[in-house]
Formats: sequence, C-alpha cells, structure tokens
Amino acid sequence: MDDYIDSSVQVGEISIAVRDFGGSGPPVVLLHGGGRNLCDWYRTVPFLHPYHRVVALDLRSHGYSTPYEGRRQFEDDVNDLEAVIAHVGLDNPFVIGHSLGGLVATLYGARYPDCRGVVNLDGIGVSLPSTFPGPDPEGARQKLRALIEAMADPARPAEDLPPTYLHQADVEAKVATVRAQEGHDVSFAVSFTERSFFRYPDGRYQDNPSAIALAALSDAIVDFDIFAVTHQVRCPLLFIGAGEQSGEAPGGDEMAESMYLWRKGVQMEFESLSQNYPNIHWASVPGDHMFILHESVPHREPILHFTGGK
Repeated sequence: MDDYIDSSVQVGEISIAVRDFGGSGPPVVLLHGGGRNLCDWYRTVPFLHPYHRVVALDLRSHGYSTPYEGRRQFEDDVNDLEAVIAHVGLDNPFVIGHSLGGLVATLYGARYPDCRGVVNLDGIGVSLPSTFPGPDPEGARQKLRALIEAMADPARPAEDLPPTYLHQADVEAKVATVRAQEGHDVSFAVSFTERSFFRYPDGRYQDNPSAIALAALSDAIVDFDIFAVTHQVRCPLLFIGAGEQSGEAPGGDEMAESMYLWRKGVQMEFESLSQNYPNIHWASVPGDHMFILHESVPHREPILHFTGGK
C-alpha cells in the first residue's frame, strides 16, 4: 500500500522508524523478523487494513531504525514497542510478529495480560520442545542440541572492529542490481533493499543490521526459550507454524531428518499448550518459514479469525 505516514520515536539513544498505514477498527502493530525490515509486510497489510488500524515498525538495528551493536536484549525491543504504541496513540493493539518479531510479540503478551492478543508467526528461534516424535525422543533432543550448539559457534566478528561504512554510490549499485532482476516481486525487493541501509546525517551508509548486530542477535536467540515465555502469557495468543513441519519424515539426510523432528516437536508442544491453556491457539499454514512473503498469503484466514476481522 502506498498510502502511509512515516515517523520515528526516540527511545534513549535509539530512534525507531514507524510506518502508519491508517485504517479503522482495532489497532494492529506488525513486527518483522531478524535481518529483515517492515517492507516484509507488503502482502499482509492489504488484508488487515479493511478491518484494522495498521502500524509497522523497524526493530532496533534494522531498516531505518538506529543501528545498535551492543548486547541484544529482547526486553529492549518490548520497550521500543511500548514507545511506538504511545507515540502513535494506539489503544491496546493486537501485536503480530514474524520470526524474531514473534518472539518479541510473545514477550509483550507475557508483560501485558490484558493485551487484545498477540500472534506469533513461526517465531521459535532455536527453542527445543519438551518432547519429540519417534522411538528415541531423548536421542533426538541431544542431536538437536548438538546441532544448535554447532550452528551457534560460527566465526563471530570482533566486537572492537569499527563499523563498515558505505557511500551512496555503493548503495545505488546494490539497489540497481536488484532492480534489474525479473519477477513480479521486484518492487518489493527494491524497497526492502533500499531499507536495508541506514543513512547517517553526514551521508555515510551502513548495512542495518550489521554483521556485529546479527551476531549479537544470534547469541540472544540461542538463550531464548519461546515455550517458557508462552507459558507466562495470559492474553489470547495465536501461534502459526510453517506447514513444512507436516508430512512424512525425510530419509537419508541427517540435517533434514533433524529439522523434521524439531518441527514435529514444536507442533506437538503448541498443540499441547492449546489443549491445556484456553488462551493459546495453534494453526499451521502451507509454506516455509518465510510464508508471509508467499503470494497465496496463507496466514490471512487464521489471523483475521483471531482478530475478529472476518
């Protein structure tokens, strides 16, 4: 949608970029995933807008919000969200988050038991469920924990390295490469790419998030347990998982097998939560983790049913 108002809100030294799409009805705030920005909601906003006031934001160290390369604490993201809600003047909004945004939305729901509701779109991080399918659940757990530990130990950028700055010509060249691609999503890809660089007042640019900020984000995600936080949520909560977690177990590929077991364990965990906690709801939609970008908009119906939009 091209009709919106851009603004920003200051939270300490951090400026959070906000996009207000307007609309009437119960308000909704949208939180994107890690390494992404608010452009990811280009397919979601049109189906929410007829029923809701819709606002999106760039999380700190993402998009047009201020780069931040210190230790990542998701409670800071919740504080940023509170500031945006007050800045725009929203009355108890629904909070919908994808991936990293889903973690933050769930934390917000745990902080505010009277919230209208939160929607977590496949925001699991690397949390391990309490049980796994198959004849050896504990073996599956140990295998996945070892896999997570291996993935969490890449070459980390040195924290004392200075930021890498870009010039306008560098950014324009990267955007031009994207613009030259063919496909029906080129407009989105260009907007997303343009928003992936933060411009300083002196004209310098920086990847946002930077490699250092992404490493800090990875550290924080490893320490985060979405299931423990979900147990603390008392407001209505809808978890929508990617449908790749269903189907037959793959054979011959250890990584694919591990991911299958993890996805099935996550499904079992949320199905159990939804059976034992009346405020928690579970749905699965077709597609991979980035289903919010899919042309079919598979998350449309469960979200609108949850928010009362349809």
